Amino acid sequence: LIQDIGMQHAAPLNHRKSNPLPPSIAHDLSITAGSQLAGIVGTEPLPANSLHHQAVDLVAPGFVVSAQSDDGIIEAIEHPGRQFLLAVQCHPEYLYASDDRWLRLFKSFVDEAGRVGVERRVRYA
Repeated sequence: LIQDIGMQHAAPLNHRKSNPLPPSIAHDLSITAGSQLAGIVGTEPLPANSLHHQAVDLVAPGFVVSAQSDDGIIEAIEHPGRQFLLAVQCHPEYLYASDDRWLRLFKSFVDEAGRVGVERRVRYA
């Protein structure tokens, strides 16, 4: 974990720019091609808000980086070996109305939850 981006990163963007609420766009995310996130939102730069001063430093085994800000801060990770294990650093609950790609993230999560629920009902019926 990077405990404090401003103190531990050579040339950081302002990752607390979106304070106070409601958060505004702080920077773009570069989406990793071939990632699950890219399959949902595409690979074009994605505007994001930023309310954090900490960030992932070393990615845990099995996880991969699926988005970064221009200063190299990890903004999203995922686990390709899992059905739907995806984490984002920003707050898409404030972004979905202004960019439907964030809404697609929520829809993908709901769709996956529904699919898994149906599989479990069938399996235990």
